Amino acid sequence: MESKGKDSSSLYVGLMSGTSLDGIDAVLVEIGEEGGERVKLVKSHFVPFEEELVRRVRAISLGEYGAGSRDPVDELGSLHAELGGLFAKAVNELLRGVDKGLVRAIGSHGVTVRHRPGGVQGRET
Repeated sequence: MESKGKDSSSLYVGLMSGTSLDGIDAVLVEIGEEGGERVKLVKSHFVPFEEELVRRVRAISLGEYGAGSRDPVDELGSLHAELGGLFAKAVNELLRGVDKGLVRAIGSHGVTVRHRPGGVQGRET
């Protein structure tokens, strides 16, 4: 990849994991100046989620805290740390062979653990 000075960098990383919980999509894009090609995909990478992680995220998302289950606040904290590590892994694997100093920003929405487009029962959105 052609090297640019740190001040003229136009490389950005985007991270996405949808409600399908299949894994993390990571992209490296170059955003050009006005008049040129605006956004160019440089690289992409995918990190799949393991089945046990998917099961745990779905359980906390659905509020399934049966007898013998881990405290939901502790479980959410544990998932937060584990998912953060997987997002970091996705970025590091995506940027293999790329000068990381050229990346201006990384954007990530995280993982949705509670999706209620209709609002919470008893309250309007």
